[in-house]
Amino acid sequence: MDASAFLPEGVPAHWRVYFGVEDAAAAAEQVVSLGGAVLAGPEDTPYGTVVTIQDPFGAQLLLASGYPAGR
Repeated sequence: MDASAFLPEGVPAHWRVYFGVEDAAAAAEQVVSLGGAVLAGPEDTPYGTVVTIQDPFGAQLLLASGYPAGR
């Protein structure tokens, strides 16, 4: 994806890993209860609900649920 429209200039290329879960908002609550953090979301998108989280060690990833069937 070309992210130049929403990322600040100078941000290097990087990977964003999405994990499909049954309920992204509930999974994000569990992340917090286990010592992680919610960095953004939950956000309803055309691709389902997405939450950006960070584990207790600083690794960031995304949780996604409700991806529309047939896409």
